Amino acid sequence: MERLKSKSLKIEDTTIQKPSSEYLCVSYLNIRSLRKHYEDLMSDQTVQNSHIICLLETKVTDYAMFLIKEMNCQSVNTKHGLTIYYNSLLHAEQIHLSGRLSPI
Repeated sequence: MERLKSKSLKIEDTTIQKPSSEYLCVSYLNIRSLRKHYEDLMSDQTVQNSHIICLLETKVTDYAMFLIKEMNCQSVNTKHGLTIYYNSLLHAEQIHLSGRLSPI
């Protein structure tokens, strides 16, 4: 990241400092193994302050080990895996997820 910052591209810090009811923050990440990167995910402030977290290529079938406090979890157990965590304060009727997703 330091190398990119030193080049002519303008990179802005978009870290979300705290959740807010004034906006909806969605994090979308190709995690390429939730098992290997769960601790990284838990330490990322922007992800932690998101209302919705979409993870691709989780490569996990048992998500019970990877729950996030105050978040509901739904997943698709495909070859590579897809998981969506959403803040438990969001009303379920406001969230329209594909019928293929299964609640955890």
